[in-house]
This record gives sequence, C-alpha cells and structure tokens, in this order.
Amino acid sequence: MSKRPGTYLPFLILLLGLVFLWWNRWHSLSNPYFWDEMGVYGKGVQYLFANGIGVLPASLPPEISRGHPLLFSSIHALVIQVFSNKFFVSHFFALLVSSASVLSTYLLAQHFLPKVLAAGAASLLICQNIFIAQSTLVIPEMSIALISTLALWSYFKRRYLLTILVLCIGVWIKESVIIIAVFIGFIQVIELIRSGIFLKKAKQLLLFTLPLIAFIGFLLIQKVQNGWYFFSYHTEIVQESAFNGFWDKLERHYTFIFYEQGRKYWLIASLIGLFTLPFIRRGKSLLTLTGFLIVNLLVFSLAFYMDRYLLYLYPVLVILVVHGLKVLSFGKDWISLLLIAGMASLSLLELKNDTFRYDVSVSYEDVIRVHEEAVSQLCELDESIIIVGSNFPIYMSLDDFQLGYLNKACHTRIDLTPFDKEPRYLLLYQDTIQRENYTLLKSYSQGKALVKLYVKN
Repeated sequence: MSKRPGTYLPFLILLLGLVFLWWNRWHSLSNPYFWDEMGVYGKGVQYLFANGIGVLPASLPPEISRGHPLLFSSIHALVIQVFSNKFFVSHFFALLVSSASVLSTYLLAQHFLPKVLAAGAASLLICQNIFIAQSTLVIPEMSIALISTLALWSYFKRRYLLTILVLCIGVWIKESVIIIAVFIGFIQVIELIRSGIFLKKAKQLLLFTLPLIAFIGFLLIQKVQNGWYFFSYHTEIVQESAFNGFWDKLERHYTFIFYEQGRKYWLIASLIGLFTLPFIRRGKSLLTLTGFLIVNLLVFSLAFYMDRYLLYLYPVLVILVVHGLKVLSFGKDWISLLLIAGMASLSLLELKNDTFRYDVSVSYEDVIRVHEEAVSQLCELDESIIIVGSNFPIYMSLDDFQLGYLNKACHTRIDLTPFDKEPRYLLLYQDTIQRENYTLLKSYSQGKALVKLYVKN
C-alpha cells in the first residue's frame, strides 16, 4: 500500500527550506573572510593549516586564539587540508554545518510537534536573517547551535551518553557551551529529585559532570601552556561590564530576538503556547525549553553583547513559536502552516536592507564588496611601497594576504603605518572624522558601507 501524500509533506518542506538556504548562500561561498573570521577564527584556521593542526592551546598564538578552545579551528583546518585551501571549501563546510543545524532542529521539534509542523519550525529558522547571514561564516556560533539542539534532543530522548558526548565536544569548540551543559545537568538533578530516585541514580548523575571536567581540563592545559586560564581581554570585559549595563544588554537581546528582522509577533505566539503547558502531554518538556531560553538570555546579558552569541537559542525559539501557532490554530495543521508561512514571509521581507548589523544580516556583504574594491584600487597605485594607515577591519586584510583581499605581490608593497606617523595614504572604514592634512581621493560605498581613501597633502 502506498503512503498518503501527506506523509511526504515534512520532507518536502524541509527540502524546499534547504534548497532556499543553499540557493541564497551559494554566491557567498567564495567570499573572503569577514570581521571575526579575519581577526580570530579564519585567521586561526589559516595558521593551523600552515603550521600544523592541533587542538591544544599552544597550537595557536594567544593573540589569534583569544584563549578559545581550538577544536573548531582545527576541524576547519583539517577540511581545507583535505579538500584544498580555498574560501569556497571553508564556507561550503560551514554551510553543511548550518544544514545539519536545520535537520537537528527538525529532530528536536518532532519531540513536541507533529512532523509537518516540526518541518515548518525548521524552515522558519532558515528564513531568519541572522541564521542566513551566519550560515556560511567560519565562526563557531552555528556549530554551537548544532551542539545545543543535538544535546537537547538526545536528552529528551533519554540518550544520556550521547548528550554527554555532544556536550564534551561542545566545550572544546567554545567555552560558552558549558552554560548549556550546566543547565542540562541541573534539569537532570531536578528530574531525579522529583522522581525520588536521586540516590539510586547518583552514578548516572556523575556522568553529567564530564562536560565540566572536559572544560576544566582545557583550562588547566591552557594554564600550563599559556600561563593563564582566560585571555586577559575577555576577563577585563567581564570585570568591567558583567553587571554594569545588565538591564541595557538584556533589553537589547530581548528586542533583537523578539521584534527585529521580522519577528515582531514571535513573543505573542510564544506566550499563547506557554499558557497551555499545564494542560498538554509535552508541557513539562516545553517548560524546560522555555527555561533554557530564559536562563541563557539572562546569562549572556552579563557578558559582552553580541547578537550572534545567542544564535543557538533560535532553534528552541522556533519550536516555542510554532507550538503557540498550533494552539492558535486549534490543532489544525494546515492553518498552522499558513501562519508559519506568514511569519517566514515577514522575516524574508527584512532579509536584504541597507542597515549594517555586523554579521547578523546579509548586508554584511556590502562591507566585503567595498572592502575588496578599495583594497584592489590601493594596490593599483603606482608606487613601489605604499605607506598606508588603516582601521579595522581593513588593516587586517592589508596585514595578511591569506584573508582574501589582496594578492601576495601587493602585500609585499604594503607598509602599514600608525596614524600618528602620518602615513602617505589612509584607507578607512566608516570614517567620520575630519582628516586634517589629508585630501579625499575616493569614496567606495554600497548600502550603508563606506570606505574612504585619503592622500597626504
């Protein structure tokens, strides 16, 4: 007997979502590195590729690693070592990880929703500007999203050894995964206490300390090899701003997640679903997801503010949103799908705009284009040595040709000079200062991105 056509609908929705993602991002796979790819992660990948791949802290200079675990950079370095050191390969692999995050979101969503709505939730995730923008970047946030969803899925499936293994890998990808591990461990303690079998399952509970042990192990190795546990730049930020500005950071996180990029109805949908939790079979698990969202939102409001740091919350959030839409649709899946499509459309309308939002919007490619054009024309100057001062991110590309903006021949002609020494040229990103003793030669702009080239009078 053949299966009903509706059986294939979840597969079709997922397939269409992934096709859209790959179609939208295919042109960006050959982009040079951008922003934190240039300064930390992509630069680290190139260093490991050239000097030997390793996962221990000593494998990468601290000014590149910033004290972060090296598993992420090592995996990417291994990929380009096997398949060729090209930006296309590096970004292609990043897009594969993003696709795996979509599929893991679908797996997690199936625990709470019918398959067709689980596929709808995964596709709603794909339509988010922040997700699309991050999907090809060589930075660890998408890998953390994959780790987070796999850990939660395996935990709800009671595959605890898999949960622990995933989290142990996660803390060696980036230290912030320890927050996820501690939350899941805490939920396990509560569950065992509520079940009255806490003492009987003490050995099982001890296994949940392994991610913490793995994290401490990394810190101890870092102390031996680098002389410190945490990179000083990060500790200074935490000391200065952990509680200072907490409410402001919390408001910024909250506003961005629930209102910007076409998400203005997400909070309403989530709250509608939240009110039904005491009356449904998966209510306790959905409450756990809600707690996961809230706790991580609060913890990251103590840290340095970056929108992308909370990317791993979006798979959880789309599940809560779609559950709310399911309630609003009185359990009618076709109505829920229409509402999901409406929310996806609102997000897609915000996909391409001129407002530069760092790496959470595809408009970041405007910065890449003007950066490439400006550096290319700088290299065309008819001078044997080009004495130039620059700011971030342009000075990174002028200092290292492996980042993709200039060739090796031009790199040998570049003499990066501090501003106070008044170099002959200035090549500046988003410069708003009146430059005395300099004349503007040319401006390069696209969208809101602007680069200016000055020559000394």
